[in-house]
Amino acid sequence: MKSFLLVSLLLSFYFPTRDLDPQLVGVWIYTINASSGSGKTFIDKVTRVKWVLHENGTFERGASLGKSVSREAAKVSNEWSAPTERGTWYSREGKIYITSINGQNLPEDQQLSGSYYIEGNTMVFTGSDGKKAIWHR
Repeated sequence: MKSFLLVSLLLSFYFPTRDLDPQLVGVWIYTINASSGSGKTFIDKVTRVKWVLHENGTFERGASLGKSVSREAAKVSNEWSAPTERGTWYSREGKIYITSINGQNLPEDQQLSGSYYIEGNTMVFTGSDGKKAIWHR
């Protein structure tokens, strides 16, 4: 963790010209609701995914917190899992670019993560694959 913070700090000095929309900085949560089955096999599951965009151009994404309920049992996680991705980001003209993930630099033609629109504490994010997601603070 210390080495990640040191690398993050060094990157912020080496790439000072990158745009970082201050509206994006902070903790964003995406909620996934899923249900399946019926009767005794019915399961209802809610998973929250966290995306933290830091003002120094680093991010953490993929930490999750979940709850599932079935007729026989309920399972609740009260602690966030570790993030699955850490890296660097910047924004420009309503788009988010990811320049590195887990220590691997991305080629420039693969850096576009998607576009965003923020209103209040809600962000509508459209991934580079065209899928939309609503994130909340």
